[in-house]
This record gives sequence, C-alpha cells and structure tokens, in this order.
Amino acid sequence: MRSIEEEMKGKTAVITGGNTGIGYGCAKVFVEAGMNVVIAARREDKGEKAAEELNALGKGECTFFQCDVSDHTQVKALVEFAVEKYGRLDTMVNNAGYNPLHFDACDMSIESYQQVLATNLMGEFYG
Repeated sequence: MRSIEEEMKGKTAVITGGNTGIGYGCAKVFVEAGMNVVIAARREDKGEKAAEELNALGKGECTFFQCDVSDHTQVKALVEFAVEKYGRLDTMVNNAGYNPLHFDACDMSIESYQQVLATNLMGEFYG
C-alpha cells in the first residue's frame, strides 16, 4: 500500500479560499503531501502571505492566484494558470465562501445577498 505522500507527490490542486480557514488547512495538508497547490482568493496580501508560509514547509509548492470566484472569467483564468504552471490539474477544492457576518438575513440588502449567492453558489458552479 502506498503512503499518501507517494500517492499525492507531484499532483496539482487548486483551492479557492485557500488563504484562510478550511481552505488554508486543505492547502497545508496537500503541500505537506508533496503536491503543487494553487491557492486562490480575493485578498492579495493574505494570499501571498499564506503561500509564503506554505512554501516554508518545503515539501510541495504553493502559488497564489488572485481570483474572485463570483466572476466566471477569473475562475477560468485560475484553472488555466494552474494547468499552464504545473502541466496538470488533479483536484479542485471549491472552498471560497462569503458571509457578511454583520448582517442578519432580515437586515441584508438585496445587493449583499446577491454577492453571497454569486460567491457561494455560482462560484462553486464556475469551479
């Protein structure tokens, strides 16, 4: 039986929302297993910092790609970037999500709710 490192080494993953939380945790596990990982998020500063931290683990490679998953053209560019950089794409974790915590549903504007749907629903579909 092969170890996870033997199975995953050299494979490529894209993780949306990979700069924090669950997405960052997934990216860490994948990098530690020797995978090439492209983390995608809207915030460039946090994304670059997360990729730097993950690269310090020294097993796999992590690259940041700025992307708003509510825009299908950006998601397409993300996938194309990963394939161009690493020559393949083996898995994609559609993790990015948006929740304006300062609103409860009764007080949320139509525009804010549309952004929730664009990110959490359409962003998953685009991926």
